[in-house]
Amino acid sequence: MYKNGKYRETDKMSDLICENYPMVLVMSRFGIALGFGEKNIGEVCRQNGVDACTFLTVVNFLTEEISAPVTNVSNCLSIEALITYLHNAHDYFLNFRLPHLRRKLLEAIAECPQDVAFVIQRFFDEYADEVNKHMSYEEKVVFPYVRGLLEGKKDPKYNISIFRKRHDQIEMKIIELKNILIKYYPGPGSNLLNSVLFDIFATEQDLASHNHVEDYLFMPAILALEKTIKLCPMSTNLKIVIAEPSAIVRYGLETMLKRLPGLRIQVSEIATIESLTEDLRTHHPDVLIINPSIPGYFTIPHLKEMTGCPDMKCLALLYSVAEHAVIRYYDDQISIFDSADEMKLKLERLHAKSEDGEGDGDEQQTLSTREKEIVVCVVKGMTNREIADRLFLSTHTVITHRRNIARKLQVHSASALTVYAIVNKLVELSDIQKPRE
Repeated sequence: MYKNGKYRETDKMSDLICENYPMVLVMSRFGIALGFGEKNIGEVCRQNGVDACTFLTVVNFLTEEISAPVTNVSNCLSIEALITYLHNAHDYFLNFRLPHLRRKLLEAIAECPQDVAFVIQRFFDEYADEVNKHMSYEEKVVFPYVRGLLEGKKDPKYNISIFRKRHDQIEMKIIELKNILIKYYPGPGSNLLNSVLFDIFATEQDLASHNHVEDYLFMPAILALEKTIKLCPMSTNLKIVIAEPSAIVRYGLETMLKRLPGLRIQVSEIATIESLTEDLRTHHPDVLIINPSIPGYFTIPHLKEMTGCPDMKCLALLYSVAEHAVIRYYDDQISIFDSADEMKLKLERLHAKSEDGEGDGDEQQTLSTREKEIVVCVVKGMTNREIADRLFLSTHTVITHRRNIARKLQVHSASALTVYAIVNKLVELSDIQKPRE
């Protein structure tokens, strides 16, 4: 794409900018200042210590409006230079564009009804928080992972496809704000409001271009880099709780688990359902191996909810064939007659599902009663500590529930939860508490 693009090193930088004014932002994010005179692109890049291939790759990618992953990224592309470009784009959005837009927006809506101004302000602030979380994740997780790849190190628990799955389109909510102002704004129009609307259009386009670079240029480059690095085998760490009344069976199972190759396993033994709940709250295991006939009433969904372990995988420990009604809520089952290889295979399969986020069926999209209670508390503006006190839970359990709610609903902001709560009649509009100023 670099060689076949419209612009080359010998073209004047001033011609590039005059023909495509959004490239001013691209130039700035590569650390290139204005005042370059009649110099060509190659000369300006070398003068500023910028990799010309990477600069031209981004420029040609954006000016040609490519809308599919690039499969022929040039070998001269510098991934480190591309990370610098993305990092500077994050800094621009978080520390200049969004704060500037917020100031203009608040000034523009000062004359509209107070409740409408409040809702618009909160909507924008929630949007800005989402952008911050999105870009902070890239700074703290994605970029360090990629720099590790450049050093020949590959994290066995992460890959760029995980980022691709969770790479939400952060420009969508600003599109909603634009539509609200255009279609439903109840206040008087003004030049300032029109100016804000123009800035929103520009921010929407800029974010879309930013996401395009990440989705269709950065990620394909990292996928190609991952293929060149061999993954060093590492042991998988698993915390397992065995809930079984028979001491002989518990000891035998623990001995087998600790001898499984490629797995580092910490095992806790439980003999009664009463001690089980406390142990789960304390240790939050990855896997629970439990005899369904252990004395004491329980159900797996209720056990996960009451102990704050929604992601825990549950294996039914069977002595004989069990009815479907007994094991329907278990993730898998093991028999006392299973071999060590069969046991290892089942544990690895469960661990892989947990790492990849697989197995989320329709049942997981429905919130539990406890999760709905927490949604109501969040919407009313309560902190995690306040929610914990209200519902007689630990703060850690509340945080776990909120993480589970976000995964199920695919929403992370309080404003989105508010919409969910009102639509599903969990709260009334009058219940919503205005945030503290």
